Amino acid sequence: MHFYLWFSTRQAQWQRALGVFEQLKIAHQPSIVTFSSLIACQEWERSLCFFQDISSSQVQLNLIAVNSLLGAFSEGIQWDRSLVLLQQIHGHSLQPDTISYNTCLAALQKEIQWTHALSLLVTMPKGIRTDVITYNSLITALEKGQQFERAMKLFDRMESEKLPQEKAFMPTPDTCTYTSVINVLSQQHLWQDACHKFSSMILNKLQPNIVVYASLITALEIGQRWQKAMLCFQEAMKQLLVPDKITLNASIKAAARGSNWELILSCFRLFHHLNLQPDSYTFTSIVHGLAKAAEWERAFEMLDEAAFHSPLLSETDLAVQAAMNEFRKRTATAKHTRPVQNSKKLRWVF
Repeated sequence: MHFYLWFSTRQAQWQRALGVFEQLKIAHQPSIVTFSSLIACQEWERSLCFFQDISSSQVQLNLIAVNSLLGAFSEGIQWDRSLVLLQQIHGHSLQPDTISYNTCLAALQKEIQWTHALSLLVTMPKGIRTDVITYNSLITALEKGQQFERAMKLFDRMESEKLPQEKAFMPTPDTCTYTSVINVLSQQHLWQDACHKFSSMILNKLQPNIVVYASLITALEIGQRWQKAMLCFQEAMKQLLVPDKITLNASIKAAARGSNWELILSCFRLFHHLNLQPDSYTFTSIVHGLAKAAEWERAFEMLDEAAFHSPLLSETDLAVQAAMNEFRKRTATAKHTRPVQNSKKLRWVF
């Protein structure tokens, strides 16, 4: 019965789950396992109601139920509620654990509350052991808050063997850690350092996923190394990794920087093959790239496609459209030549 309740809440079958819960209340007093299953629905308003019902019942509250509510707050981006609940745990004669703190840190990094995240780590009781999830959340919060130096220092501590003050081992960086660090280096235009961290990850026998490749492609594109970026994308495809929208958008922008219209359209075709929906960012990069390559007819066609997929164009798209319309007027009286294509440019079509 408890598994059925957990499954129903996870599948958002709320009417069925509540019906089962009412039957349990008639038959006998619901247990803490029942309450925890309902709290773990990840819809924080409902979770909070069930959590408050525990106080009015004869059920003894435990840490599993508290952590379930913290998870619901994290999913609902209720970081302030997470911090309050973490402070109130002691009032229930309970001690927070690593999961409690990691869940709070996850909520804080989503809302870029890096100062609170740092404070939480500093005030964490010595009896609680931090793990790689703890530091990944903190590094991500620092990266989102553009605290690049702090993020890199924390990563350097993870790569070292021990904490300087304590004789305890730091958690070993994993794939998520390297992804965040590559993002930090990307925003600082340090594409060579990003490549170095990617190589270090491979040497540490960590398997890169599509998220890591997307971060590296972005770093190379920002660093104006578009050919390396496209080779990186091609390597991800060779690894049989399925690209997502972020990866495709980054690859299209890299190809656009190189004015390589064939690669631009090859990446765009993958949206259809993978049943992904292109967004305004996609079309903006494509139109800019096609315009740089003097593929004006294709650029005009892509504007029509953008209007079909994204009827509500953003200001960026409107600016691109205005520029294209202006060029259309000029081509009515003047003939424009195409730029000479570099014979060494990459060329592949899916």
